[in-house]
Order: sequence, then C-alpha cells, then structure tokens
Amino acid sequence: MTHSIPQLLDGKGSLSPLLIRKHLEENGFGQFMTSTDRTLKTFFFRKVGGVLKNYSATNIRTWLIKDVQDHYTEERQDEVLTLVDKLARMPDGTLESSVLYFLQRFGEEETEDCVDLIVARDTKDKCFVRFQNGIVEITKDNIQLLPYDSDHSDSVWEQSIIRREIEIQTNNDVGLFEKFALNAMRVEDQSIESIDGDWTKSFPITKSVKKNFESLRSAIGYLIHGHNAVQKCVIFIDRAATFTGENGGNGKTLVMKSLEHFRGRLSINGKQFYRDGGSRFAFSGVQPSTGLIHIDDVPNSFDFKDLFSFITGDLEVEGKGTNKIIIPESKKPKFGITTNYVLGGNNASHERRQHWVEFGDYWRRSFIENEEVWDPKHLGKSLFSEFDEKDWNQFYNFGFKCVQLYLREGLLKGAGGSFSEKKIASEAAGDNPDIADWMLKYCSTDRLALDHHKSGVFKAQLYKMFVSELGSRVARDWDETRFSKAMFQYVSQSSDYEWNPQKSGSTLTDKRHLKTDEYGVQSYWIKIVGSTDNVSTSPIVSESSNDDAYEDSMSYFDSLLKDA
Repeated sequence: MTHSIPQLLDGKGSLSPLLIRKHLEENGFGQFMTSTDRTLKTFFFRKVGGVLKNYSATNIRTWLIKDVQDHYTEERQDEVLTLVDKLARMPDGTLESSVLYFLQRFGEEETEDCVDLIVARDTKDKCFVRFQNGIVEITKDNIQLLPYDSDHSDSVWEQSIIRREIEIQTNNDVGLFEKFALNAMRVEDQSIESIDGDWTKSFPITKSVKKNFESLRSAIGYLIHGHNAVQKCVIFIDRAATFTGENGGNGKTLVMKSLEHFRGRLSINGKQFYRDGGSRFAFSGVQPSTGLIHIDDVPNSFDFKDLFSFITGDLEVEGKGTNKIIIPESKKPKFGITTNYVLGGNNASHERRQHWVEFGDYWRRSFIENEEVWDPKHLGKSLFSEFDEKDWNQFYNFGFKCVQLYLREGLLKGAGGSFSEKKIASEAAGDNPDIADWMLKYCSTDRLALDHHKSGVFKAQLYKMFVSELGSRVARDWDETRFSKAMFQYVSQSSDYEWNPQKSGSTLTDKRHLKTDEYGVQSYWIKIVGSTDNVSTSPIVSESSNDDAYEDSMSYFDSLLKDA
C-alpha cells in the first residue's frame, strides 16, 4: 500500500506553516516545558511510543525532508523534489518562528499552556536503570529486573535507555572497573621496601583505604540515583593535592566519566568556566535527559561559592542570545567536580554542599613505572573500549550495588587523612593558598628534616624562616603574632600533631614554654610533635596504628566476595 505525500503546501504552492505543524504533531513532535513558566525556553522533542527523543530545529528539518523522500517514486518524482527543495530553502528563522514555536507544549505539571506528560523519575527510596531487555529496580534491600510492561513504563528520555542487555549478578564477581576504583584509593607507604621489585607491595590496602573506597562507592551510588532529596556536589581530589601545586593521573576523571554509561553527562572544562560568561552560560548544554554536570580539571582559582545556588536551588540554563530555562531543583542534574587542587572555603556553607573523595597515588605510580592500566599485572585490558559482555555486566552490577549502598547508608565520609589536614590548614591560613601550603610542608617535611620535632625551635626563628621562604610581601600582612596564632590553630585542630606536648592545657597561653635564647633573653619556644614521629619520648600515641594494619591486596578482593 502506497502512502500519500505529506500535504505541506497551501493552495498557492507555498509551504504552509500550519500544515507543517499539524504533520509534525501527528508524528509525535512537541515542545517540552521544564517548568510552569510560559515565558521560559522549551526543548523540542518527539515521542515515539514511550520514548522521548531530543530534537533541534535542524534535526526537525532533516526529519521532514527524509519523511518526504521516503515517499519517492518515479510517478511522484517532480512532486517530491519540489517539496524537498522548498523545505531545504525555508529559512531557519521562519521554520522556528512560524512552525516550531507553535507546536503543542507538554510538561510534567499540566497547566493551561501545556499538556501533562508523565516522565519516569527515581523516587527517594528507589532507583530505576533502563536497559534494552528491562528495567532494573534498585532498593536498599533488593535489585531486580522488571519487564517494560510493568507499572514502571512511563515515558523516558531516549538517552536514559542503555543500549545493552543486563543480567542481575548473583555470583558477586569483582569486575575490572571495581578493581580499578579500589586501586585508585591506594596510597604509597614508603616504609615498605620490596625485595622482588614489585612496587605495588608498597601500596597496602589498609582500613583507611577501604574506608575511602566505601566513600567513593556511596558517591557513585548518589550520582547514579536521580532523586534530589540530598543536594551536594561530589568532588574527586588527589590525596597529594596542595593549594598551589598540581598533581594528576590518579583515575579520578575516568571514574567520574564512567557515570556517562548510566546517566547523561555534560562535561564542562573547569579552566574555561570563568571565561566567556562564566557560570551564567556554563550550563547552556544541559538537556532534560542530563543527569550529571561534570566540571573537570578545576583550577585553584575556582570559587566554589559560584555553585551554591545551583547546587541547592533551581538550575538556570541560559545560552547566548536565547531565553533562560529553569529546571526545578527536584528534577535538575547532580554536580561532580574533579580537581588537582585543594579548593578554598572551609565554612558550614561549603561543607553542607560538598562530598569529598580522596584518591590515592597508585595509578600515578603506575604511569611513572611505564605500566599501563591494561598491563597483565594490573587489569589486563583497557576499561570500556575492550570490555566484553561479561565486563559490562560486572560494571553495571557494581553500579547497582553502589546505589544500594547509598540508599542504605547515604553519603559516607572517607578516612579524612591528608585532605582533612589541608582543610584545617586552609582555615588557619585565612584561605591563603601559599601560607596553607607552607604550614603543611613545614609540619610534614621541614620540621622533621630540621629535627625540630626533637629539639624544637624559637618562635622568632620559625617566623624568620616563614618570611624568608614566602617573601617580604607576606610579612606586611602577617606579623609574628598572627603567624604564631595561625600555626597554633592548625596544629591544635589537627589529629596528627601536638604543640608543646609537655605542657597541659588547650590554649596558646596554656602551651606557652619559655627558653633562654642565644642572647640570654627568654623567648617563646615551640616544639611540634607528630603522632608518627620517630621520637621515643613523644607522649603522642597514634590512634590510627590499628587502622593502618597492612592486608594483602588479593585477600581483600577475596573478602569483597564473601561480604557482598
């Protein structure tokens, strides 16, 4: 049976905007409203069955031309060619202003301006991941595969359907991605020397590493889960990161990018964020199907406060020369940041909007050793590009379990460690990155190299060292009194150090210890002792010694199987 060519011409042989619009609507095209505000920009889409497909004006023109071409026969050649030519020549502005902006509007809340369209959403207690062969429903107690003819068959955006078939894993195998993620948490212990040249043995899987891995798993689960009851930005950072120095190559960006296999991901170059309009236009690429906004490679100049309103409020999407789109906070994408720097800001407003995950240096060391991820001693193949069906299934099932962990326990804090120290130093230094880095370096390295943990140092001498290394411009704002107060604030709040441990009390005055200097004058004397210093007289006993008991890496993978 032959079908008639779409009637798109008026009685004078010109394209009719009304007939084009009616033809598009008959084939499922419309406009999607993200809010009930009729003045805001809408998205063009096409509904095919229960699937919603994003379209641009150019895509719609292409669809119209192809639809006409599909009716081509020798008998209809002239008619088809004429119509195709007219559609191709129709100006973009005319197509949008005369046709597309008059398409029927749809939204998730029915108003006088739009028709109600039910779009499938995650709930607070359930997460749904759609595959070709069904819908995976995840709760804190169960993971099951449901058919599409179940009660969970509301309209879904095309990008949310994963073009693979899934099988719920019952054997608890640990896949390649899970191994990669765990190794990304591992930290070098320089006190361990390998007699057989295997550098990986100096990266033990300690309780701290496992705690950071659980924090990472909960963060992955949070980002996959589409419900916004909790509104935080997940930040992946290097354990070795400082406020001014750059590190990288530890796997954090790859882990964040892996989430695009679950949800639509918009990648934004962090170093370009403030250029060309900054946060005003940064999110112009957001679509209704976008589930994650990933700001990658954020520099140390990045001001996290610029994201406050986006993280805990509605999301404004604005392109240059276009109307705004408002995505309500209940439906907006989640935020993730990857950075090589410790970002400034350590107050409650920052803390309640952030979830930090600290990555170790295992994969950076692998790079230094000229060993690739796909080397047999590591994973044996490249992630994703060389995955077979089994690898993909293990990857997705790992994600399901991460969601389940999040639904059970929420976002889990990591072991803290070096990152906690850096945040304390940042606060003590008044968010001055150079001074914060100096404090960290002195306490972790220079203090030991100069034997100050044994002999101590006069306050005036330490201040002179501070000024000589950071320059006289620092001295203009940081006199000796301010410097000593900041150092005491950092040391006293840190769990790794103690200020003049032979003195009782908790204030700078309580901890005051005077010694006679080389000029015969009694001066303030400072001795900062660390919990891991090799000083037999140190009164500090490490509370984390049991925490860092070494475990064989493969035995931990075995325990993952037993505990799953």
